Amino acid sequence: FLAFAARTTFRALPSPCTEMGNASDCCVRRDDPDGLGDRPSATRCESWHSLPEIDERWTFFDDQEGPEAGDTDGGASSSSKEAPTVTVPDAALLRQGKSSRRAPLEKRGTWIPLKDESSVFGRRRSSFCKEKRSGNSVSGIPSEDERANVAKLQEEVRRIWSDRQKHLDANLKALLSDGFFELDEWTDERTCSRMLGAVQGDEPTATQMLVKAIECRVLYRELFETLHCQVFCDIRIIGRDSEHRPVVYMCARNQNRPVKDIIPQLLVAFEAAVEISESDGGTGHIAFIADMHHFAPGMNMDVAAIKELGGVAGTVFADRFAWILFVDFSWLAQGMWSLCKPLMSERTQKKINFVSVAKAEQLAKETLAPATRQRVLSSFDINRDARTSDAEREVHARRTSICDVPIGIPRIADVA
Repeated sequence: FLAFAARTTFRALPSPCTEMGNASDCCVRRDDPDGLGDRPSATRCESWHSLPEIDERWTFFDDQEGPEAGDTDGGASSSSKEAPTVTVPDAALLRQGKSSRRAPLEKRGTWIPLKDESSVFGRRRSSFCKEKRSGNSVSGIPSEDERANVAKLQEEVRRIWSDRQKHLDANLKALLSDGFFELDEWTDERTCSRMLGAVQGDEPTATQMLVKAIECRVLYRELFETLHCQVFCDIRIIGRDSEHRPVVYMCARNQNRPVKDIIPQLLVAFEAAVEISESDGGTGHIAFIADMHHFAPGMNMDVAAIKELGGVAGTVFADRFAWILFVDFSWLAQGMWSLCKPLMSERTQKKINFVSVAKAEQLAKETLAPATRQRVLSSFDINRDARTSDAEREVHARRTSICDVPIGIPRIADVA
């Protein structure tokens, strides 16, 4: 069977999508002459050697304790050595203001941390994005009916959690003994409006989603508070699209641990992207490019982990994704998608597109900001060049990241 599969040609999408928002369950051809395989002689094959200076940079840390701490190796994809363990500040110290974690500040042309006298170090974080309301008026103010629906959702979610706290498992009980600020932060008007919008006003479904989202925020509390994680892939915020939305990028070739181990890195990247989003209306929208080139089935067969990822992404980040692009999504990855799909709202599913790398390059030219487009195209190239080493791709990942979360800042050697 494997020999047959290796010789089989899989058809590309019969009519590739030309806009973000159209999803297909089909797989794409793996031997496309436009460049789905390794292509050391293709046009722009060494485009990463002449990348321009990053036009914007963001930092969440005032010192270098994060993924690139002094001589600490926070490698994006090196499979030849053990991935580093990043020091994670104690969550209690974080809430007491003793951690260097802070809201991000914009930086241009430098990785030297900016000092902001007004920043509150270690403050428990909530989204600072002023989300666009779903009201029908031009001003964006919710209608009376929408306010009533939000109030009902708030009341029902609080009631469910009030009942649930009487029968908590040991893990949740231990976490909530330190406080339950997530309940207040995640039942505010804008979050409830976002949940209702994600399911087109379906209150029962929105209730289930919000209850699950709050549970995920509690279970991943330390991760979301510190934005520290181990780095096992090249997942990073690579730039913005033409609507100023942050774009998270990853390539399966650089995954060196099972999917369970890269979940924290994905969640941290999504969380940081939401915080630096400049989407119209303050919606906190982001975009995601998942390049499935050299997808390794053996590292992505953990059903429980895939469902966990889908559950968190489908609730905590409900209605956050403006578009999601899967590149070179082979038949081998179909099983992973079939597990995640039911955990996503229909609205999110419609924002997912499956394309070949040739089509992805065209979409990049149409939808990404110019500087981001160049970084994404160079990422497609370096990840498809069989001659590149893990170290070269790691350096490239750092150089094409606009944020120190999650893979850290580029070292002096990287930009020399």
